[in-house]
Amino acid sequence: MASVTSSSAVAVEQPAAQVKRSSRFRNSERWISAGFLTPSIIAVFIFVYGFIAFTFWVSISNWKTNKRDLTVSDPWYKTYDTLMNTTRFQISLRNTFVFTVLFLILTIVGGLALALLLDPA
Repeated sequence: MASVTSSSAVAVEQPAAQVKRSSRFRNSERWISAGFLTPSIIAVFIFVYGFIAFTFWVSISNWKTNKRDLTVSDPWYKTYDTLMNTTRFQISLRNTFVFTVLFLILTIVGGLALALLLDPA
């Protein structure tokens, strides 16, 4: 019986050592995951959000000729004010809104219909 107790004590000690190793392994996996994701996150910030910010900056600047002039125009919202008061832009904005709403409704209803057709119950 003494040998069973000592072997069970050894069995209890082994998982504790394995837990230490596995937690250390999990921590290294977290760093590896972050290391693999970091270049993608940086690329998204540069090539998506950076270019969105640059486009906005150009839209409020004085750049009206071939020569680059990135100084901010006096009322910085003048471009957008002119754009919002243009009839053609308002028509385009309405058409985009209607197309988006119809597209979303049709795709959601179509997806739900296909899901219901696949459900055997």
